[in-house]
Amino acid sequence: MAIDTFSFIPYGKVKLGFAWSSNEYESENGTKLYCRKRVHAKKTYSFTVQGIREDMDKLIAFYNKQHGQLNPFFFEYDGIKDLCYFTNTLSVKQKVAAGEIQMYTCDIGLEVDAQSVSYPDASTEDILPSPYNEFTRSIDWNVQVLEMGATQRRAKSNKPHEKLSATWSGLKDERDTMIQLFNSHCRVPLKVMYDHKPISVILPDSMEITDYREGKNIVGYSCQMEVEIV
Repeated sequence: MAIDTFSFIPYGKVKLGFAWSSNEYESENGTKLYCRKRVHAKKTYSFTVQGIREDMDKLIAFYNKQHGQLNPFFFEYDGIKDLCYFTNTLSVKQKVAAGEIQMYTCDIGLEVDAQSVSYPDASTEDILPSPYNEFTRSIDWNVQVLEMGATQRRAKSNKPHEKLSATWSGLKDERDTMIQLFNSHCRVPLKVMYDHKPISVILPDSMEITDYREGKNIVGYSCQMEVEIV
């Protein structure tokens, strides 16, 4: 049986999600261990489609043909053709004039069955692009506060947990680098420039990229993320 292709063009921004769903274990002294559960990161798309009444009818017919979230179909974006499933029910917002449906908008969520792109092996010497404008640095010594009549405090770590939160943004080439590094580094350290020197960090378990587009062309991206200093 031939597999259908989702041919509706996203309107405006497109969000790409990537998630490893890895397990994290922390010992009493604050040391962390990570267990990888997936061969490839899970990939999702979310975007909006819109059009006239005839386009709405085609979208509903396509969704019903796939039995909602049951059957897979192809979706091509940025030159990559993925086998996808719908992730949610179809909720179509309809604009009515003179008692007739004229236009529609609909938020679409897709989950990729298995990524078709291969990424290079991770290296601890890989360099993460620098974020835009500013960092927020957090420091946590993981002190446990016990309330047993009198307040007692116990240090659970022999070193602080430090994280950097920031927004990354730039042109498409940098966006492609961010996607490549995340899909290569499942909790494997890499470098980022901080205060004019490279430091080692671990990427989070999930990442969301927002693509900014002109027509079908991706012209820029943004990504808010928190990385852990190691």
